[in-house]
Amino acid sequence: FFFNALGAMIYGPVVGLLTGAASDTIGCLLFSHGEPYFFPFIFSEMMGSFLFALFLYRSKVTPTRVILSRFAVTVGCNLILDPLLLYWQYALMGKGYTLLSMPRIIKNVALFPIQCLLLILFLGLMLPITERFGLTHTGKANLKITKRHVVLLVILTVLSIAAVILYAIYLANK
Repeated sequence: FFFNALGAMIYGPVVGLLTGAASDTIGCLLFSHGEPYFFPFIFSEMMGSFLFALFLYRSKVTPTRVILSRFAVTVGCNLILDPLLLYWQYALMGKGYTLLSMPRIIKNVALFPIQCLLLILFLGLMLPITERFGLTHTGKANLKITKRHVVLLVILTVLSIAAVILYAIYLANK
């Protein structure tokens, strides 16, 4: 996701869609782990790059924008689109798949704050380089994390955890 975010920030949503497609295809060719390639997953990678571009392209890149972009990708791609695609893939293979698996949800919620912080650090390192080469024009980007950003990250993480708990309660009462 580092390079998808960087590419989307530099080239925008249209090229972001194309780099998402290329990223998915190359990733599956290099790291398939013996599983067959399921083409519709390309749309999840494309959507992820598109979402990053919506938040980061031609704008002043701030920790708030990075956190919100990662949140949109986590919810939109990892928690909504990917389970639907997995359900479709397993249905085509004649296997059952739980549409929303608790381990998958917990993993995504737990990794969300870590991924946000790593992405902020990565983009903080890359922005001076991209600005020097004229690839981005964000002015003096300041990707220093303040208390306000930590609060935003905590609020989004707590909301995510609350949603997981409510989903677990729903499953238990079902």
